[in-house]
Amino acid sequence: MAVIGYESLNEGFFPRKRVLNVTTRRLNGVIETYDQARIEARTRIIQIAIDARRQRFPQEKSYVYRPLVGREDENRWNVATRATVLRNYNQLDMFI
Repeated sequence: MAVIGYESLNEGFFPRKRVLNVTTRRLNGVIETYDQARIEARTRIIQIAIDARRQRFPQEKSYVYRPLVGREDENRWNVATRATVLRNYNQLDMFI
C-alpha cells in the first residue's frame, strides 16, 4: 500500500502599511501585533536572498531593497544568518 503525502505552499505579499500595527490571532491562537520591529525581522530574509543571488551571480547588478538600505552587512547570506535569521523564519509569518 502506497502512502501519498500532501503538501501545500502559501505565498502572499502585504504592503507594509497594510500590516503595520495590525493585531491578529495566529493559527495557534496567540494574539500578536505586527509592529515595526516584527516587520523588519521578517523582511530580513528578502535582503538575505538578494545577497545570496549576488554571491551566486556577482556580475549582475543587485536589487536594492530600500527598507533595509544601509543594513546589508547584517543581512548577508552566510552560516551565521542561516542559523539565526533563517532558522524557523516561518514563525514570523503574518496572518491577517
